[in-house]
Amino acid sequence: MTDTYQKLFSPFTLNKLKLRNRIIFPPMAFSFDHHSGETSEKTIETYSRMVRGGAAMVIPVTMFADPFEQQPPWHRALPYSRAKYDPVRAGNRMRWTDVHWSEEYNQRLFDLTESVHLNGGTICAALANGVYGWAQNYMRAHPDDKILGFGLFNKLTIGEIEAIIEEFANVASWLKASDFDALEMNMTALPDFFTMPQFNKREDRYGGDFEGRMQFSKELIQATRAAVGKNFPIIYMFDPDHFTTGLRTLEDGVEIAKAVAGFGVDAIRARGGGWAKVEYEIPNMYLPEGTDVHLAEAIKKAVDIPVIAGGKLGNPDLAESVLKEGKADLVAIGRALIADPDWPVKVRTGNADRVRKCISCNIGCLGRVTMVPRKLSRCSVNPLFGNDEKFRNTGPAAEKKKVAVVGGGPAGMSAALCACHRGHDVVLFERSGKLGGGGQFHLSTIPPFKQETLYIPQYYEREFAEVDTLTLKLNTEADAAAIMQEAPDAVIIATGARALVPGIPGADGPETLTYEDVLLENKKVDGSAVVIGGGNVGCETALYLIKKGVKVTILEMCPRLLDNVETSTRNTLLKELKEGGAEMLDKAAVTAVNGNDVRYVREGEEKTIHADTIVIAAGSKPDDSLYFDLCDKVANLHIVGDAKDPRQIMHAVSEGFYAAYYL
Repeated sequence: MTDTYQKLFSPFTLNKLKLRNRIIFPPMAFSFDHHSGETSEKTIETYSRMVRGGAAMVIPVTMFADPFEQQPPWHRALPYSRAKYDPVRAGNRMRWTDVHWSEEYNQRLFDLTESVHLNGGTICAALANGVYGWAQNYMRAHPDDKILGFGLFNKLTIGEIEAIIEEFANVASWLKASDFDALEMNMTALPDFFTMPQFNKREDRYGGDFEGRMQFSKELIQATRAAVGKNFPIIYMFDPDHFTTGLRTLEDGVEIAKAVAGFGVDAIRARGGGWAKVEYEIPNMYLPEGTDVHLAEAIKKAVDIPVIAGGKLGNPDLAESVLKEGKADLVAIGRALIADPDWPVKVRTGNADRVRKCISCNIGCLGRVTMVPRKLSRCSVNPLFGNDEKFRNTGPAAEKKKVAVVGGGPAGMSAALCACHRGHDVVLFERSGKLGGGGQFHLSTIPPFKQETLYIPQYYEREFAEVDTLTLKLNTEADAAAIMQEAPDAVIIATGARALVPGIPGADGPETLTYEDVLLENKKVDGSAVVIGGGNVGCETALYLIKKGVKVTILEMCPRLLDNVETSTRNTLLKELKEGGAEMLDKAAVTAVNGNDVRYVREGEEKTIHADTIVIAAGSKPDDSLYFDLCDKVANLHIVGDAKDPRQIMHAVSEGFYAAYYL
């Protein structure tokens, strides 16, 4: 055991509930439950896996209490009605809320709580008002219509408010009876609207001065406390700072925390941003570690009940320091436990260097459940996340094979490690001098703020040091002859992709560069540049040039830049580009490149822009020639990652793992 993280792994008592350490997994939407809303085996195993890995408490995705059998007229007028999003009533897959409470269909909550307990952990239910869901949907659909969106809550009658409070308390009581150990009250929507003078225009007891605006929260907490009893832990979760001009400030948040501490809650969890700034709720790689810790610290100074900090706390040294310095009493660690559910055990036993680190990409965890069509969560670095119930044992295969893997990027490294764990003899070819040292992966680590991506090869290097069935051939360009010389039983091709030059007249001219040329600095770029392509690669390349002092214009043919990037990362990257002076033109279809001039059509008008450098960042194409060279030579042949189809790290890691697993 290590003495380095004594505070992190010291026990803590919340009300009467004893936690084995200070690590809490917070609510995250995975879309793992059944279409009906019933808790699935996938959900049960996911949270059980978290506590087997050492987390003290898990909080599954927020559930909703809704007293309205029929919506009031002003609710029915909303574009996103409960009838559309409630899985019980409509069965519509395109919904934002994951689990609605119903004693009729969600009896498997008992299986969930029992499994978490049997695996050594505790489990807390997160509960919000049912109107939370449609409020969030309205705000997402109308991001500039905040006043109208929040003003709707002024139309709740006293009777409706009392019904909301009564139903919330009833559901809390039922969740306690379902063997949850604690309750987290999600106060980030409906109570927010009541507390904020910018939006609360009520003239009854729920409006007016600060005390009036806090009345809803007070009555909700007191009713819930009466329903669950004095010894049942209640956590109050809210966003102390909206990080948005005109909305809640941290000073406001501290005053709210001081008030609710007197209403009978046992702890406060300080989340950042929330509906107003999702990038602070789910920080991306453009934001620093511990980005929300100052929120918990400010509240901790103002209240005498425990405070839970969050916001990119996957670095155990940082998590320990937050606790040791008294900035918080517990830490909420989410994506880091998705990336490696054994994070607590590894850190506690002195193996922190073997943690598979989260790279804060938000691609599989956030992007998969918020982009349309909605999909189940996955993880870019952990190929088992979301499929833990299928792969409880990844031990040796029935038959030992010799496996050749070509390409030392994410797909190849994932395939090689899985094959080694399955007991196969593995030869891994990599053309560069180090793992992850070439191809699209290496390029992805070069732009500003992308250095966390290097956690991937660092992890595999450490793990490869623990296996004795791997032969690593660096600086080796593998061709068909070299592979056949190894006499492999199976071959996995993970040769990646190359920059794609679109069929635009002049785009392949000597004056143009690809994003690969720019990032590898094959030619010096200064002055001004036009980047053709406003996707992830184009915008990252543009930011790289901006940091070099280049004036950049981005031309994107789609209706918006970064169209396929989830909100947290998109917001932050666009902010960086804007602050760097980039001119960003959407709906700009490039028609020709002529030397240093680019012609494009935007809103029916043809225009020309001149720049010192023209950069093509319009995607990539598979480097699959070796695969086709081997098709008639190797029976057990697989192609994975970008070599199969250029996509994201998540696809490369998972495809590499599964190709090796099923050999």
